Amino acid sequence: MKFSAALLAAVAAITPALAVNYTVVVGADATGAPGLVFVPQTVTAAVGDFINFEFRGGNHTVTQSSFD
Repeated sequence: MKFSAALLAAVAAITPALAVNYTVVVGADATGAPGLVFVPQTVTAAVGDFINFEFRGGNHTVTQSSFD
C-alpha cells in the first residue's frame, strides 16, 4: 500500500511537467493586424494541456464543446 501511494505521488508530480502550454491569439493575424482570425487556426491538445487565449481588440468569446 505504501508503494502505491509513493508511486501515485511520483506520477502526480511528473504529470504537470509533461503538460504543454498553447497560446492562441484571437482577433489579430500573424503580423498583428486586426482580423477575424485565430492564430494558430488549429491546436491538437492532449488531456492535461493548457490553452491560453489572448484577445486582441474588439469583442471575442470562446465556447467549450466536446465531441462525445
